[in-house]
Amino acid sequence: MLKGDLSPIEADICKCCLAENDATPYNADSVGDLLKFFLLTFAVTWTCFITVAVAIPAEKPLGYALVLLGAYAPSYVAVSLIAWREGQRGVRAILRHIVQWQVAMRWYVFALFYMVAIKLTVALILRASTGTWPRFGTTPWYLIPLAITFSTPFQAGEEIG
Repeated sequence: MLKGDLSPIEADICKCCLAENDATPYNADSVGDLLKFFLLTFAVTWTCFITVAVAIPAEKPLGYALVLLGAYAPSYVAVSLIAWREGQRGVRAILRHIVQWQVAMRWYVFALFYMVAIKLTVALILRASTGTWPRFGTTPWYLIPLAITFSTPFQAGEEIG
């Protein structure tokens, strides 16, 4: 595919995927790489989750650690495979995207309003079907931006893989 053949969204995605001094976007060399990622990710994730479901309660420290390991498994596997294949240069290239903030304004708007739109749509469907509004929670609205600010760096670690 030539650069001119990309849609605006694909072009934005490719810009995000370009390494700092690289002229081509990062992509797996073969279906085997993708298959390896998925198999390792599922193996780690489900080993952790099944262990918690069957043997170690999530309320115990080890159970909690296994839940976190399972949740972050895609990132750990992705970084490990890239380190094995491309070394430090590859790891730096993928981790740089966690703090990348120079994207088109439409992505900020999308990120800001997506969950609000989903929750409002579900609330309206519930209201139309049952005649009652859902309970939205007891957290004061002014604490939500503060919680988002503190939780975003931690959630970003889950999105690498």
